[in-house]
Amino acid sequence: GPWVWQETIRQFKDEFTLYVVTLPGFDGRPAPTGEPFEGARAALRGLIAERKLDKPVIIGHSLGGTLAYAVAQDLGNGIGGVVALDGLPVFPGTENMPPQQRPQAAINVRTRMSDSRPDAYAAEQRQYMRGQGVLDIGKADDITPLLLRSDREAVGAYVADALALDLRPGLAKISAPVLVVAPFYQYDAAQDALTVNDKVEHYRMLVEGIPSVEVVPIAPSRHFMMIDQPLALAGILRRYLDRR
Repeated sequence: GPWVWQETIRQFKDEFTLYVVTLPGFDGRPAPTGEPFEGARAALRGLIAERKLDKPVIIGHSLGGTLAYAVAQDLGNGIGGVVALDGLPVFPGTENMPPQQRPQAAINVRTRMSDSRPDAYAAEQRQYMRGQGVLDIGKADDITPLLLRSDREAVGAYVADALALDLRPGLAKISAPVLVVAPFYQYDAAQDALTVNDKVEHYRMLVEGIPSVEVVPIAPSRHFMMIDQPLALAGILRRYLDRR
C-alpha cells in the first residue's frame, strides 16, 4: 500500500507530480479478476495514456519493479525512466529454472498460499518481515498487520504470475535508462559468503540485456529499503532524476 512510500512521497511531492499506484488485492483493495500481473500491466499502460503522461519515470519495488520492466518493454520511447527497487525481470532464485518448469512452480506457490491457514500465514508474514523485510524487529512487527490487509489469495496469485514470468528475452526493448537498487545487509550475506560487489554483479547479470542500466547498492538494508534507509534512497533517486 501507499504507506510504504510515505517518506519517499514527502521527499519529492513538492518537485514532481506523483502517481502512487496500489495494485488490486493489496492494502484492502478488491482482489483482481483474471490474470493479476497482466491486468496490472494493462492498467498501468492505461493510466499513462489516460493522463497523457509524457515519458514518465516508473519507480517500482519488488513486484512493482518487475511490472516497471514490463511496461517499459511495452511502451519503448514512451517511458522516460525505470527505477527498480529490489525488483528483477525474473523471480529471484529461479533464473536458471527451465521454462517448462515455471507453470508448475507457479501453481504450487499459489495453491500453498491459498490453502495456508490465516494464523499460519500471519506468522509467516511476521517471520518474513523480521528475517528479510526490514532490519528493525520492532518495525517488522508494526508492519506485519499492514501486510495482512492485502488479500492472501491475491498475493499468492501475483507471486505465481511472477514465478511464471521471465522478462529477460525482451529487455533489449527497454529504451529508457534503468536504475536497479540492490539492498545489502552484511549479516544476512555472510551466511552465503557474499560481498556487496557479488550482489551487485549478480543483479547486473540479470538485467544485462537492457541497453542503459546501472545497478547501485544500498546498505545496510533489507528488502523494504524505503523503510530501512529512506534518506539514502531519496539521495539515490534524486541523483537519478536530476540526470533525466
